[in-house]
Amino acid sequence: MKEYKPVQSADVLAQGRSVLQSVLSHPGPKQKRPCPTCDSPCPCSGSKSCACSCSYECPSLPEKLSLDPVRYPVEKEIIPLVFAINSLPDCPSYWSCEGHENVKKELVKVPRVNFYASSSLLPSLITESLAVLSFKKLIKYRWRVVSAGMTEDLQAQYLIEPEVSLGAVDELKYLQQDVKAIADNLFSGVKQKAGFKLRSLV
Repeated sequence: MKEYKPVQSADVLAQGRSVLQSVLSHPGPKQKRPCPTCDSPCPCSGSKSCACSCSYECPSLPEKLSLDPVRYPVEKEIIPLVFAINSLPDCPSYWSCEGHENVKKELVKVPRVNFYASSSLLPSLITESLAVLSFKKLIKYRWRVVSAGMTEDLQAQYLIEPEVSLGAVDELKYLQQDVKAIADNLFSGVKQKAGFKLRSLV
């Protein structure tokens, strides 16, 4: 069966190139602080803008990355992924969960991060990066990025979560290990995929 292949307009292609170039030029978490409200003095010089010491092990992250730091600081085991998502351009997170199990060790909530994205290209790059980690067996589970709807002002929302059934027994610790593995590789993986995409458009 012959399928219809849409022809991309010059404007769409130009917009796509712009997004990919933005990803490639975006400073990493060691060059730009992922926490927009952070004004902690850097240990190296006392500078409030230097990011050389930034990492997901920063003790201030539970409050600095939360929209409501007093009542809802970011949970400890999901901090690495929240930090990694916020290290990407135009992907601020707005909700997260570290995952929870009941007294029987049955999974009742999966680890996940909800975030906004200014372009659908960004979630696609994250999805492809997750597939690479799964192929390389750096993570135990398959993880996915899915649409979480749209705000009233038409801002697209997404979430990243593992493909695992609730009720799985004694699996939360492995899911949380995946969280760290994804966080350690997400920024570089997304940049690599953006580079491939951009070269294919030339």
